[in-house]
Amino acid sequence: MVIRHLIRSLWLFTIFTTLIACTPEDTKKGARLSFFDLEGYVSQQVQLLQNDQPKAVKSVSLDARIEEKVLSTLDYRKELELFAQADINKPAWRDKYTVDSVFNQAGVLESLTYEATDDKIPTRRLHIDFDRGEVSRILVEESFSSAIADTRRELTFMPGLGYQVVSVQTGKAGNKNMRINVSWP
Repeated sequence: MVIRHLIRSLWLFTIFTTLIACTPEDTKKGARLSFFDLEGYVSQQVQLLQNDQPKAVKSVSLDARIEEKVLSTLDYRKELELFAQADINKPAWRDKYTVDSVFNQAGVLESLTYEATDDKIPTRRLHIDFDRGEVSRILVEESFSSAIADTRRELTFMPGLGYQVVSVQTGKAGNKNMRINVSWP
């Protein structure tokens, strides 16, 4: 009977500690963010675009082949997912970026630039331009390496205008160049 109780207690303790271990140490809700909240900003833009569904011109080029379409609807959550994934507000990265801010003569923020100090972090650079206190452009530079290929990706988002993804992959199987442009005319 005592052994059964002990096993049950051990089992509950294991479940409890597993649940605690799986909980992120720093959640976005209510947590103080160290850097520009790219994920939150992208989420707001996704909501606006999902509601408005502006007509979009989307072109995709892979190496020399180009395809262009005019679309009346897009799933902007999927379309902008790469931008949200590039958010640098991760607890382990708090001290892994340098920050440079530029203010105009009136003391108004014009740009923020975050540069990774650790080569293992994929988001190498995050640059945000502001116009009258509003985001006017976001630029993300990423770099990934594996045994098969090295990839460099540049993401550019301009609110109200569109976005671009440029990816260059070099590897043993050859090089691949991809560009996606989406604009809202």
